[in-house]
Amino acid sequence: MRVAGDYFGIQLFPVLAGLGVVLGHMFPVWLRFKGGKGVAAFLGVLFAFRPPIAAVLTCLTWLTMAWATRYSSLAALAAAILAPLYFLLLGTTLYALLALVLAILIIYAHRANIARLLRGEEPKIGSA
Repeated sequence: MRVAGDYFGIQLFPVLAGLGVVLGHMFPVWLRFKGGKGVAAFLGVLFAFRPPIAAVLTCLTWLTMAWATRYSSLAALAAAILAPLYFLLLGTTLYALLALVLAILIIYAHRANIARLLRGEEPKIGSA
């Protein structure tokens, strides 16, 4: 029996809730729509979905890039860009679509960081 919001065996409502979590973090009403960049909320949402291996791979991507480059923003961008691919490879299309939408939002939130990276002015992890 199909329940409301069921899409290819995946509940649509949890996906919409995940979108709301990240949007609420990035654009909170009480802070005049100026919030965070959404990366931590994004990772938290990914861990709520199955299979959790996609979230683990996304975290490992962040850790590997942060270790290799010492740029947190670059690590976040790489993790956000690869997360939809991880879900696609695992066959969860709706989660991949959500991850893609959230990755686009994260890239948008990091536009100043991207400009600093391109100019060579982005601070590295551990620099004072």
